[in-house]
Amino acid sequence: MSIVCAIFVSLLDYYGQTRVKVEVKVAQRSKYVTFREIRLLPKSFWLHCLAIMSFYACYLPLIGNGSKYIQDRYGYSKTTASYYNGAVYDVSVLISPLAGIILRKMNVTGIVMSCCAALTIPVFPLLSFCPQIHPLILTVFLGITYTVFAICLWPSVSVLVPADIFGTAQGITIFTQGLGVGLTNLGIGKILGTTESLDKEERLANYSIMFWVLLSLCIMSAVCSIVVNILDMKQGNLLNPGLSQFRSKKLILSVNERSSLIQHSASIDITPNVIGPVSEISHGYELPP
Repeated sequence: MSIVCAIFVSLLDYYGQTRVKVEVKVAQRSKYVTFREIRLLPKSFWLHCLAIMSFYACYLPLIGNGSKYIQDRYGYSKTTASYYNGAVYDVSVLISPLAGIILRKMNVTGIVMSCCAALTIPVFPLLSFCPQIHPLILTVFLGITYTVFAICLWPSVSVLVPADIFGTAQGITIFTQGLGVGLTNLGIGKILGTTESLDKEERLANYSIMFWVLLSLCIMSAVCSIVVNILDMKQGNLLNPGLSQFRSKKLILSVNERSSLIQHSASIDITPNVIGPVSEISHGYELPP
C-alpha cells in the first residue's frame, strides 16, 4: 500500500509540475545550505528539535516494552496485554481527523503541543506506582496526547525556519529524533537487562527505574515546548496566530466610534516634532515608499 501511494503521489507531483510556470520552478529549487546557515537557525527551532526528540524518546520505548510490563505488573495474558498496549495506535486512528479539524480552528499549535507534553507527564508515575488504575485507561490517554502532539509538532518546523532551508531543517529534526530514541532504547535495554532471567520483583524494580528515565525525558519535552512558545510570542506568534487574531478582535471591540480619542492618545501619538517634508520625518521606523 505504501508503494502504491508513493507512486500515485509521484504521478500527481509530475502532473502538477507540468502546469507550473518556469519562474516558479526555479524559485522552488533547493539551494545549497552552508553550515553557517544551519548555525544561524533560530533558537526556537533547536528547542523544538529537543522537544520532539525527548517526547519520542519517552514514548516509543514505553510502547516497545509496554506489553511485557502489563503482563508482569497487572497479570494479564500476552494477548490481552498486547491489545491494551496497542490501544495507543487505535486511538490515534480514530481521533486524528477530528483532532486535525479542531486544531485548525483553534490555530494555537504551539500552546496545544505544550499542553500535550505536560499532560503526558502523569502517565509514567501512574503506570509505575498505581496498579489500581486500569492500564487501558492510561494507554488510551497516552494515545490522545501522543496523537495531538504529533499533529502539532511536524507542521511547526516549516513555521520556525525559512522556506528555502526547510528540507535541511526537517532532516535535522528527524536525525535528532532518531538519535534520541536510539540512545534511549540502548539505555533502557541496559536497565531492564534480560528480563526473562529475573524474578517478577526484580523485573518490576527495573521497570520502575525505566519509568523514572522516561518521566525525566517527558518533563524535558514539556519544558522545551513551553520555552519555544515564549520565544514564539516575542517573534509575532508564528506558532500561535490564533492569539494575534484574538488580540485584534479584542482591540476592535475596545475601540469603537464612541471611544474617547484622549483615552488612546498614548498609543496613537504620531504628531511629528519637526517641520519639514514627510520624507524627512522619522519616529523610529521607516515609512513605506
